[in-house]
Amino acid sequence: MSFDVRHPNAYNGRFPNFREPSEIGCFSLDGERRYHDDNHQLKYICMPNNFDYLDMDLNEGYDVAIRKEFGKKERLDSFLTWILHHQDQVQRCFKHQSSNELNIDFVCFRGLLTAVCNTIYENKDDWLICATKYKSVIYLCAFDTEQSIQRRETATERDKVMSFWGYKFEQYMSADSPTSSPDLSVPVNEKEEYCIVLKGRLNSHTILFSAEVDGKDPEYLNNPNAEPVSTKSYTELKTSRIITTHRQNQNFASWHSKDNMWIS
Repeated sequence: MSFDVRHPNAYNGRFPNFREPSEIGCFSLDGERRYHDDNHQLKYICMPNNFDYLDMDLNEGYDVAIRKEFGKKERLDSFLTWILHHQDQVQRCFKHQSSNELNIDFVCFRGLLTAVCNTIYENKDDWLICATKYKSVIYLCAFDTEQSIQRRETATERDKVMSFWGYKFEQYMSADSPTSSPDLSVPVNEKEEYCIVLKGRLNSHTILFSAEVDGKDPEYLNNPNAEPVSTKSYTELKTSRIITTHRQNQNFASWHSKDNMWIS
């Protein structure tokens, strides 16, 4: 099934009610992509002491990095494992008040939600989403499109290096504990991942979804007013080219506002 997409102006109107997602759980994936029912992959943001002098070589360690296998079909496996391990918690968070049924409409990853939300703005990238309905819940899973497979198979060495930069930047900017420093002595392992599990609501639809997060701001740990289920403490790390022209600034602002819509 395919969908016709109209011009963004055709969708002007009242924005649907979107409730701030609340965190209800987490899990980790180790360097072999094995599931762990814990937060051992959680990183803490470590800001540089001097922003006027940043000595970060994003090429360093590329030759020994452990690269992520993007073609490997993991689907929803890790997320479904979390659900199986936490059925009681899911029941508490999503149980209907008047019945024993779960009040969940959709289960998916945040990246899929982002792709759908960006559809009216993005005219270059297509997406392929498969839906499976089990009982009353619809499980959504993104699959590789022919376009994404071709892009990956024809990637140049320069493309591969540039994709590594983001992971290396994360290593420079994060540590294993709130009081430690980044460990640059170990190779970057792109397979490691820390994910949170969230409960969200869009209009009348309840969503159980999972999202990878780069790190947590340690400042929130000492904030007595911080909400334990809020996602405000998490930080998304991004790299960009050095902006030298007005056009580059416009392109960056457009990319930041559209391709990185905040779902959590």
